[in-house]
Amino acid sequence: MPVLNSKFSGVRFKQFLVAHDMCAMKINTDSIILGSWTKPLDSDCEILDIGSGSGVLSLMMAQQSAEHAHITGVETDKKSFEQSIKNSLSTRFNAKIKFVQSRIQHFYSSQRYHLIISNPPHFQNKSSQHAIADKHLHRMEARSQETLSPDELLKNVDRLLDASGRFCCVLPTQMIIQFEGLALLYGLYLNKRLDVHSCANNISIRSLLEFSYKKHSPAVSSLVIYDTHGSYSEEYRALCHDFYVGF
Repeated sequence: MPVLNSKFSGVRFKQFLVAHDMCAMKINTDSIILGSWTKPLDSDCEILDIGSGSGVLSLMMAQQSAEHAHITGVETDKKSFEQSIKNSLSTRFNAKIKFVQSRIQHFYSSQRYHLIISNPPHFQNKSSQHAIADKHLHRMEARSQETLSPDELLKNVDRLLDASGRFCCVLPTQMIIQFEGLALLYGLYLNKRLDVHSCANNISIRSLLEFSYKKHSPAVSSLVIYDTHGSYSEEYRALCHDFYVGF
Protein backbone atom coordinates (compact mmCIF):
# COMPACT_ATOMS: atom_id res chain seq x y z
CA MET A 1 0.00 0.00 0.00
CA PRO A 2 1.14 3.63 -0.36
CA VAL A 3 2.93 5.07 2.66
CA LEU A 4 1.87 8.46 3.99
CA ASN A 5 4.79 10.68 4.91
CA SER A 6 4.55 11.82 8.54
CA LYS A 7 6.20 15.23 8.00
CA PHE A 8 3.91 16.55 5.29
CA SER A 9 0.97 15.57 3.14
CA GLY A 10 2.36 13.15 0.63
CA VAL A 11 2.51 9.55 -0.53
CA ARG A 12 5.64 7.45 -0.86
CA PHE A 13 5.75 4.95 -3.69
CA LYS A 14 8.50 2.45 -4.43
CA GLN A 15 10.52 4.76 -6.69
CA PHE A 16 9.27 8.27 -5.86
CA LEU A 17 7.42 10.40 -3.34
CA VAL A 18 4.54 12.67 -4.31
CA ALA A 19 3.52 15.62 -2.12
CA HIS A 20 -0.04 16.85 -2.61
CA ASP A 21 -0.63 19.38 0.16
CA MET A 22 -0.85 22.26 -2.37
CA CYS A 23 -3.11 20.40 -4.79
CA ALA A 24 -6.83 20.83 -5.27
CA MET A 25 -7.18 17.08 -5.70
CA LYS A 26 -5.25 14.67 -3.49
CA ILE A 27 -3.84 11.40 -4.79
CA ASN A 28 -6.64 8.84 -4.91
CA THR A 29 -7.22 5.20 -5.79
CA ASP A 30 -8.61 6.14 -9.23
CA SER A 31 -5.28 7.61 -10.33
CA ILE A 32 -3.21 4.78 -8.87
CA ILE A 33 -5.28 2.11 -10.61
CA LEU A 34 -5.27 4.06 -13.88
CA GLY A 35 -1.50 4.61 -13.75
CA SER A 36 -0.89 0.94 -12.97
CA TRP A 37 -3.30 -0.35 -15.63
CA THR A 38 -2.03 1.92 -18.42
CA LYS A 39 1.11 0.35 -19.86
CA PRO A 40 3.18 2.58 -22.18
CA LEU A 41 4.57 0.78 -25.21
CA ASP A 42 8.19 1.14 -26.30
CA SER A 43 6.86 3.13 -29.26
CA ASP A 44 5.05 5.58 -26.96
CA CYS A 45 7.78 8.21 -27.06
CA GLU A 46 5.42 11.16 -26.52
CA ILE A 47 2.94 10.89 -23.63
CA LEU A 48 0.44 13.53 -22.47
CA ASP A 49 -1.18 13.74 -19.03
CA ILE A 50 -4.30 15.95 -19.11
CA GLY A 51 -5.08 17.52 -15.75
CA SER A 52 -1.81 16.35 -14.22
CA GLY A 53 -2.45 17.68 -10.69
CA SER A 54 0.35 16.58 -8.35
CA GLY A 55 2.08 14.84 -11.26
CA VAL A 56 1.44 11.33 -9.98
CA LEU A 57 0.24 9.93 -13.34
CA SER A 58 3.10 11.61 -15.19
CA LEU A 59 5.56 10.01 -12.77
CA MET A 60 3.90 6.61 -13.12
CA MET A 61 4.15 6.89 -16.92
CA ALA A 62 7.79 7.97 -16.63
CA GLN A 63 8.62 4.95 -14.48
CA GLN A 64 7.01 2.51 -16.93
CA SER A 65 7.95 4.06 -20.27
CA ALA A 66 11.03 3.60 -22.44
CA GLU A 67 14.15 5.62 -21.72
CA HIS A 68 13.62 7.81 -24.79
CA ALA A 69 10.01 8.71 -23.86
CA HIS A 70 8.90 12.23 -22.98
CA ILE A 71 5.95 12.98 -20.72
CA THR A 72 4.10 16.31 -20.73
CA GLY A 73 1.69 17.14 -17.91
CA VAL A 74 -0.85 19.92 -18.50
CA GLU A 75 -2.47 21.44 -15.41
CA THR A 76 -4.58 24.58 -15.10
CA ASP A 77 -4.29 25.08 -11.32
CA LYS A 78 -1.22 27.17 -10.40
CA LYS A 79 -0.51 25.56 -7.02
CA SER A 80 -0.88 22.04 -8.37
CA PHE A 81 1.36 22.93 -11.31
CA GLU A 82 4.05 24.27 -8.96
CA GLN A 83 3.85 21.18 -6.77
CA SER A 84 4.10 18.82 -9.72
CA ILE A 85 7.39 20.45 -10.72
CA LYS A 86 8.75 20.05 -7.19
CA ASN A 87 7.66 16.41 -7.12
CA SER A 88 9.35 15.70 -10.44
CA LEU A 89 12.59 17.42 -9.46
CA SER A 90 13.04 15.03 -6.55
CA THR A 91 12.97 11.94 -8.79
CA ARG A 92 15.32 10.25 -11.23
CA PHE A 93 12.66 10.70 -13.93
CA ASN A 94 12.85 14.49 -14.03
CA ALA A 95 14.64 14.65 -17.40
CA LYS A 96 11.72 12.80 -19.04
CA ILE A 97 8.96 15.06 -17.72
CA LYS A 98 7.84 18.63 -18.25
CA PHE A 99 4.77 20.40 -16.88
CA VAL A 100 2.79 23.19 -18.51
CA GLN A 101 0.33 25.46 -16.71
CA SER A 102 -2.61 25.79 -19.08
CA ARG A 103 -6.13 24.67 -19.73
CA ILE A 104 -5.93 21.84 -22.23
CA GLN A 105 -8.21 23.89 -24.50
CA HIS A 106 -5.42 26.50 -24.75
CA PHE A 107 -2.50 24.07 -24.90
CA TYR A 108 -0.68 24.00 -28.22
CA SER A 109 1.72 21.33 -29.41
CA SER A 110 3.30 20.93 -32.82
CA GLN A 111 3.37 17.16 -32.32
CA ARG A 112 0.83 14.41 -31.77
CA TYR A 113 0.98 12.16 -28.72
CA HIS A 114 1.24 8.37 -28.82
CA LEU A 115 -0.45 7.98 -25.43
CA ILE A 116 -2.81 10.37 -23.63
CA ILE A 117 -3.88 9.66 -20.06
CA SER A 118 -6.35 11.51 -17.86
CA ASN A 119 -8.28 11.29 -14.60
CA PRO A 120 -10.83 13.92 -15.68
CA PRO A 121 -13.45 15.87 -13.67
CA HIS A 122 -16.44 13.80 -12.59
CA PHE A 123 -19.01 16.25 -11.19
CA GLN A 124 -21.85 17.17 -13.52
CA ASN A 125 -21.79 20.81 -12.39
CA LYS A 126 -20.93 23.06 -9.49
CA SER A 127 -24.51 24.03 -8.66
CA SER A 128 -25.28 20.46 -7.62
CA GLN A 129 -22.61 20.86 -4.95
CA HIS A 130 -23.84 24.20 -3.56
CA ALA A 131 -23.95 22.92 0.01
CA ILE A 132 -20.22 22.27 0.17
CA ALA A 133 -18.36 24.77 2.34
CA ASP A 134 -16.25 27.49 0.72
CA LYS A 135 -13.02 25.92 2.01
CA HIS A 136 -13.68 23.00 -0.35
CA LEU A 137 -14.30 25.19 -3.41
CA HIS A 138 -10.77 24.65 -4.76
CA ARG A 139 -11.22 20.88 -4.72
CA MET A 140 -14.74 21.14 -6.07
CA GLU A 141 -13.61 23.18 -9.07
CA ALA A 142 -10.93 20.61 -9.86
CA ARG A 143 -13.60 17.88 -9.95
CA SER A 144 -16.24 19.85 -11.86
CA GLN A 145 -16.96 19.18 -15.53
CA GLU A 146 -17.46 22.93 -15.95
CA THR A 147 -13.65 23.18 -16.09
CA LEU A 148 -13.46 20.40 -18.69
CA SER A 149 -16.61 18.77 -20.04
CA PRO A 150 -16.49 15.25 -21.54
CA ASP A 151 -17.00 16.70 -25.02
CA GLU A 152 -14.17 19.24 -24.57
CA LEU A 153 -11.89 16.51 -23.25
CA LEU A 154 -12.55 14.28 -26.25
CA LYS A 155 -12.28 17.19 -28.70
CA ASN A 156 -8.81 17.97 -27.40
CA VAL A 157 -7.78 14.32 -27.26
CA ASP A 158 -8.72 14.10 -30.95
CA ARG A 159 -6.73 17.27 -31.63
CA LEU A 160 -3.60 15.97 -29.91
CA LEU A 161 -3.64 12.18 -30.32
CA ASP A 162 -1.49 10.46 -32.95
CA ALA A 163 -3.35 8.43 -35.56
CA SER A 164 -1.96 5.22 -34.04
CA GLY A 165 -2.19 6.46 -30.44
CA ARG A 166 -4.23 5.42 -27.41
CA PHE A 167 -6.28 7.43 -24.91
CA CYS A 168 -6.78 6.05 -21.39
CA CYS A 169 -9.01 7.50 -18.67
CA VAL A 170 -11.03 6.62 -15.57
CA LEU A 171 -14.71 7.55 -15.13
CA PRO A 172 -17.69 6.73 -12.93
CA THR A 173 -19.20 3.59 -14.41
CA GLN A 174 -22.58 5.26 -14.93
CA MET A 175 -20.93 7.74 -17.33
CA ILE A 176 -19.28 5.30 -19.71
CA ILE A 177 -22.17 4.70 -22.12
CA GLN A 178 -22.58 8.43 -22.73
CA PHE A 179 -18.81 8.92 -22.93
CA GLU A 180 -18.35 6.07 -25.40
CA GLY A 181 -21.06 7.58 -27.60
CA LEU A 182 -19.31 10.96 -27.56
CA ALA A 183 -15.97 9.30 -28.37
CA LEU A 184 -17.46 7.73 -31.49
CA LEU A 185 -18.24 11.21 -32.80
CA TYR A 186 -14.48 11.80 -32.89
CA GLY A 187 -13.70 8.42 -34.43
CA LEU A 188 -12.44 6.99 -31.14
CA TYR A 189 -13.36 3.38 -30.41
CA LEU A 190 -13.37 1.65 -27.03
CA ASN A 191 -10.73 -1.11 -27.09
CA LYS A 192 -10.43 -2.07 -23.40
CA ARG A 193 -12.50 -1.58 -20.25
CA LEU A 194 -11.77 -2.46 -16.64
CA ASP A 195 -14.68 -2.26 -14.20
CA VAL A 196 -13.49 -1.65 -10.63
CA HIS A 197 -15.38 -3.06 -7.63
CA SER A 198 -14.49 -2.27 -4.03
CA CYS A 199 -15.67 -5.78 -3.02
CA ALA A 200 -16.84 -8.77 -5.06
CA ASN A 201 -20.53 -8.26 -4.20
CA ASN A 202 -20.53 -4.51 -4.88
CA ILE A 203 -21.45 -2.93 -8.18
CA SER A 204 -18.73 -1.21 -10.16
CA ILE A 205 -18.46 2.51 -9.44
CA ARG A 206 -15.38 3.25 -11.57
CA SER A 207 -14.34 2.05 -15.00
CA LEU A 208 -11.02 2.40 -16.79
CA LEU A 209 -11.26 2.91 -20.54
CA GLU A 210 -8.80 2.70 -23.43
CA PHE A 211 -9.71 4.25 -26.80
CA SER A 212 -7.99 4.37 -30.17
CA TYR A 213 -8.88 5.12 -33.79
CA LYS A 214 -8.82 1.38 -34.54
CA LYS A 215 -12.12 -0.47 -34.21
CA HIS A 216 -11.95 -3.60 -32.07
CA SER A 217 -14.36 -5.66 -30.04
CA PRO A 218 -13.61 -4.20 -26.60
CA ALA A 219 -11.93 -6.47 -24.06
CA VAL A 220 -13.91 -6.13 -20.82
CA SER A 221 -12.55 -7.28 -17.45
CA SER A 222 -13.08 -6.51 -13.78
CA LEU A 223 -10.97 -5.79 -10.72
CA VAL A 224 -11.93 -6.31 -7.07
CA ILE A 225 -9.92 -4.19 -4.64
CA TYR A 226 -10.74 -5.95 -1.35
CA ASP A 227 -11.16 -9.67 -0.67
CA THR A 228 -13.74 -11.23 1.66
CA HIS A 229 -11.46 -10.57 4.65
CA GLY A 230 -11.18 -6.83 3.93
CA SER A 231 -7.57 -7.11 2.77
CA TYR A 232 -6.27 -6.03 -0.61
CA SER A 233 -7.03 -8.73 -3.18
CA GLU A 234 -4.26 -10.62 -4.93
CA GLU A 235 -5.29 -9.18 -8.30
CA TYR A 236 -5.14 -5.63 -6.93
CA ARG A 237 -1.72 -6.32 -5.40
CA ALA A 238 -0.49 -7.71 -8.71
CA LEU A 239 -1.76 -4.70 -10.66
CA CYS A 240 -0.18 -2.11 -8.35
CA HIS A 241 2.92 -4.12 -7.44
CA ASP A 242 5.40 -1.82 -9.20
CA PHE A 243 4.23 1.22 -7.24
CA TYR A 244 2.80 0.43 -3.82
CA VAL A 245 5.26 -0.06 -0.98
CA GLY A 246 4.67 -3.49 0.56
CA PHE A 247 3.01 -5.04 -2.51
